[in-house]
Amino acid sequence: MIKKSDSFLGEEKENSKRFDSEKGIYIHIPFCSSKCFYCDFFSQVKSSSARREYVSALCSQIKNYGKNYLKKPSVRTAYIGGGTPSILTGAEFEAVFSSLRSVFDFSETAEFTVETNPESTTEELLFVLKRNGVDRISLGIQSLSDAELQSCGRRHSGEEALAAVKRIKDAGFDNISADVIIGLPGQTETSFLKTLDGIATAGVDHVSAYILKIEENTVFSHKGVLEPDEERTETLYLLASEFLSKKGFEHYEISNFARDNKRGIHNFSYWQGKNYIAFGAGAYGYEDSVRYHYSPNLEDFLASKGNAERIIDEVLSFDDKKKEELLLLLRTSDGVSASFFDEKTLFFARKLEEKGLGVFKNGRFSLLPRGFLVSNPIISEFLSLYDERGV
Repeated sequence: MIKKSDSFLGEEKENSKRFDSEKGIYIHIPFCSSKCFYCDFFSQVKSSSARREYVSALCSQIKNYGKNYLKKPSVRTAYIGGGTPSILTGAEFEAVFSSLRSVFDFSETAEFTVETNPESTTEELLFVLKRNGVDRISLGIQSLSDAELQSCGRRHSGEEALAAVKRIKDAGFDNISADVIIGLPGQTETSFLKTLDGIATAGVDHVSAYILKIEENTVFSHKGVLEPDEERTETLYLLASEFLSKKGFEHYEISNFARDNKRGIHNFSYWQGKNYIAFGAGAYGYEDSVRYHYSPNLEDFLASKGNAERIIDEVLSFDDKKKEELLLLLRTSDGVSASFFDEKTLFFARKLEEKGLGVFKNGRFSLLPRGFLVSNPIISEFLSLYDERGV
């Protein structure tokens, strides 16, 4: 793995006025009260003192970034994820927000999201978030079935999840996203529909539905839990797409559904290939054709005192970005322009349309829900055809 200094990315004061206002910010909070059985994200169970030390280092990192600019750069979206960001105290969030405001201009920010869990989404926390400009909450519900929640190590009940949605709405938030998992142990079509219906009825306008994957070094992996079979996965996935569509949700990305124009702007910017700045241990970023991350090592991050070194993962060429644009846009219902296609790729797209996996509409080609289910081999084939012709 190659490491480069920040200067490699061209973040120099002379370029301060050229900051892309379409950039976003991603901040990683790597702490949880306990580890969910399916989770392989970088998160740890740590003491309150360790969390305070992390917030201090994180604030220093943000402020150090600001030294690269003569004026505050504006930012389009911000997202605080984890882990469980809501494990932080109100005072710790205040410190993070203060550091962000000292460096960035949020006057034109279109969306500011914070991830929370039901058991830690308190009225006090919501007050702090609302006061500091957060306008979207992403709530980790996963299921409304108590048996399914217990099977995957969650710390809340279905009733507590719905109570958290009510608290969020009562606090003045009208943009709420809920995560659910497809294929949990013991999950049935009936229980899954109850989860989706309960969430939609509660007033959630965005749903992220992720198919269970058994990753290495997770509790599920150690317990020998198997991934749901393809037939069960397909049934539940298409059930979600059909049911949520009837409830007014647009299936706008492989795993995401939104109604009332509540698409996740920050995450959608990833699929549009837009830039985003990363802060925090284990955080990933993309700026000026450079994809990078910070080491998922808490001790190293704390020792850096805000000067953690970026690890460069790749520098994308023009051709790389064109192929990645295809890859990312095919994840969305917006799809790709017909101008992408030559004779071979057009033939392949037409075959997908005949099989009910994709559709041409208004000069664009996009995958349908059944196509989303098998998107990886489809996208691989498109990329292979592009390589043959030389993008």
